[in-house]
Amino acid sequence: MSHLYQRLVQRLRHVPGGRGGPAVTSLRWQLMAGILLPVVLVLAVNTVFLYRQALAAVNIAYDRTLLASAKAIGEQLEVTGVGDEARLNASLLYSSLEAFEADNRSRLFYRVSGFAGEMVSGFADLPVWTGHMPVHSTYAALVDFYDDSYQGQPVRMAVLLQPVAGPHGQGMATVQVAETLELRETLARQILVDTLWRQLALLGVIAGVVVWVVHRATRPVQQLGAVLAMAGVLPAARFVVFHCADRFGEAPYYESIDLVDAFHPQTIVAWAMNGRALPVEHGAPVRMRVERQLGYKQAKYVMRIEVRASLAGLYGGKGGYWEDSAGYQWYAGI
Repeated sequence: MSHLYQRLVQRLRHVPGGRGGPAVTSLRWQLMAGILLPVVLVLAVNTVFLYRQALAAVNIAYDRTLLASAKAIGEQLEVTGVGDEARLNASLLYSSLEAFEADNRSRLFYRVSGFAGEMVSGFADLPVWTGHMPVHSTYAALVDFYDDSYQGQPVRMAVLLQPVAGPHGQGMATVQVAETLELRETLARQILVDTLWRQLALLGVIAGVVVWVVHRATRPVQQLGAVLAMAGVLPAARFVVFHCADRFGEAPYYESIDLVDAFHPQTIVAWAMNGRALPVEHGAPVRMRVERQLGYKQAKYVMRIEVRASLAGLYGGKGGYWEDSAGYQWYAGI
């Protein structure tokens, strides 16, 4: 802590009695919160989009397997009958789909519908496809993918329009294959967790840099309220007076503010600039920044800070050099 700051506190501590004044929030904490909270918010929103993108990427990868399952079923279809009596026939077992199940966490269900939409084979209660084929597809097949639910659980559905021809007839069969989402969601979560670790590491680096920069930048700055709170202020105190080194003739220069402005976070005491002691041309040894008031309230060359119950009897009694000598308003709020 700067020796100038310690001297300010020591000079204020001549005031006996209990401490008063509102609680002061650290300027550093306010700056760090103002920088880090938006970063955390952006990362949280990005996490939601990241999970959706990861799930979409997993769907693209596993949709190929789902399409392969539908094609495997389509290859086992045949036409029986002649002319208007032509019918689609499917002679396949569910065990033929086991090769396409990635592991025992997900299950496959299928349904084959005939030329007129009639049930041919598979799970009769699987929801019938009522959609349309996409205009543009990345696959060399008449296939549509969408999300649905079956038996109370979400599934990923592939619908394949499979041409089937025989010696005496032909038509278009509808093959539906549904897969539960356990494996897809597990993989998407794994991708998300792996990415989140990197994001949290990045957030930690950002936080470390922000803390270091803010701490370094605000080291020569202290909220006046923090100085007053550390020194202790009597309950009767109403005004803070800044006694300055410069004089105008025989009149000393001084300024004053009330405790409301004194404890405002934007009212600060500065004793350094750009990593060096505050130069004389900028108000050394200490200058005030009362950001909610006009320039003549920003006292420079401050030698002593005094806390008073009244301004009466202090120099001209109006609370400042310009107020005493030129009739300026004591309160110069912006």
